[in-house]
Amino acid sequence: MNDFRAGLRNRNPVVLVLAALLVLPALLGMEYCFTSGAWTAVPLKYWIRSLGDGLMYVSWTAADLKREPPDAPLVALTGGSGGREGIWTGEALSADVAALGGPEIVGANLSCPAQSFGETLAIVDTLPRAPTTVLVGVSIGRFTRHPEASLDQAVGRRLLLKSDTLRQFAATRYGEHRYSPTILPGVLQSLATWLYKRASNWEKGNFKLFTFVPHTFDLRELRRPETAAHKAKVQLALRSHPEALAARLKTNLDKNLAFNAALLDELVRRGQERGLDIVLLQLPHNPVASEAAFGGAFAACRDASTAIAAKYGVPYVDFNDELELTGADFYDFSHLRPGGRTIWQARLARELARLYRSGAIAGGQAP
Repeated sequence: MNDFRAGLRNRNPVVLVLAALLVLPALLGMEYCFTSGAWTAVPLKYWIRSLGDGLMYVSWTAADLKREPPDAPLVALTGGSGGREGIWTGEALSADVAALGGPEIVGANLSCPAQSFGETLAIVDTLPRAPTTVLVGVSIGRFTRHPEASLDQAVGRRLLLKSDTLRQFAATRYGEHRYSPTILPGVLQSLATWLYKRASNWEKGNFKLFTFVPHTFDLRELRRPETAAHKAKVQLALRSHPEALAARLKTNLDKNLAFNAALLDELVRRGQERGLDIVLLQLPHNPVASEAAFGGAFAACRDASTAIAAKYGVPYVDFNDELELTGADFYDFSHLRPGGRTIWQARLARELARLYRSGAIAGGQAP
């Protein structure tokens, strides 16, 4: 043991070089394991770190789709937690599309809390080339995200997915991550979190695995009845103090809209370059928030989205105002309750079936 400790304290340059040469292959192997999708050979249940671990779910699912592309056309929904709460499951969406006369597809919900456009770009760079359709969720929340939320994805800070396109975007336009060709910082951080969570449970004698729960807002309401009271407060705030909320949104949009629009433009360009079908999809929003005070924010985000859709000739879909949804169908600004989720998913399936029939999307064609 003393000899081992002495070895750790050794500062001889030759010893340090040899140690680095031994560590480097291990790090390169770890990098390849995650960027190739090989790590998904270990089932998802062993990677989940908490009940609502959407980051790990999306990372693992996207990487697994890369490792083993599905036989049927893939439709992947991306976005923040509003997208996560917008549909029940990818499988349920697939069944609805088939019931409406659409093709047999494989649906995947790759939305996760606070997903930035940079993280969506990493998903676009990861998914199999064809036949794949990516539903890029757009919302006010996505256009107000701070640039760092996207640029940090260049080193895999949240999603364990690599995107050379994002790294080039960050380096060329903002001078960031120019010399960061690896996602190891994010991988090591994620593994450290995994180990911390596991160790905390093991110390308590709890060796059970976490079960991923996609609809955490539903779970909160079941566990905490006061959530209903919180929901009522949110509705009241939206109605009674819309000017204050709208002013906050305007401030964030003024700071971040241009950056996020440029990144959305880049991810649509990259998706088409890879032969993917891209659809810009307006995510759910509480109709209470559609009133006059929020009109400016919605208009700014809609204008940015439609301009990019027109530039690349991709569909822009927004059916929210056509649905019979009320404030009671939402927990807050953008998260649907179960009844509203069923309505929104059914309409999304109808739109997908229509896009397939019209030829606007064809599942993607490999270049």
